Amino acid sequence: MDETNLVLACQIPYGKSAIIRKIESSIDKDFALRLREIGFGEGKVISKYSDDGNINCILLGIDGRKVMVSENGAHSIFVELLQ
Repeated sequence: MDETNLVLACQIPYGKSAIIRKIESSIDKDFALRLREIGFGEGKVISKYSDDGNINCILLGIDGRKVMVSENGAHSIFVELLQ
């Protein structure tokens, strides 16, 4: 995997999908574990539905459901955009 092609989950264009390639938290190791516990994991396909600049969250689609993720969460998920 070429990590130079990875972007943050918050950088996924609206309506586009991406594959999670790496979850790495600068906050603490347990934060990345909590993301995995709610369904985010390497190899999963996610899409971006919207973001809300007022509360610093984005709405991501994963496994047929929509999940609100904090800005810190979005900065911990590194993805490869799908064509």
